[in-house]
Amino acid sequence: MAVDYRASIARELLSTEEKYLQTLEIIHDVFYVPCEAALMSNRAILSSQNVKLIFTDLLQLRHLSRLIPLKLIVPSHGRMARLS
Repeated sequence: MAVDYRASIARELLSTEEKYLQTLEIIHDVFYVPCEAALMSNRAILSSQNVKLIFTDLLQLRHLSRLIPLKLIVPSHGRMARLS
């Protein structure tokens, strides 16, 4: 029983993290990438300093969010298996 409950919680954590990462990827692709492209083409609407200030946490969160699902992999019959 406790194992099933733990597995259920781990699956929910994994699902939530995957959705969160998808949201971060959208923010990255829709906002950050165009801002960086505009800076490179001298048509920036934000200064380089402001882009860095606004998106620094996004880039760090995106990096960490990619690592979390790797930590939610559990042993299964002597090999590694995802909880999905």
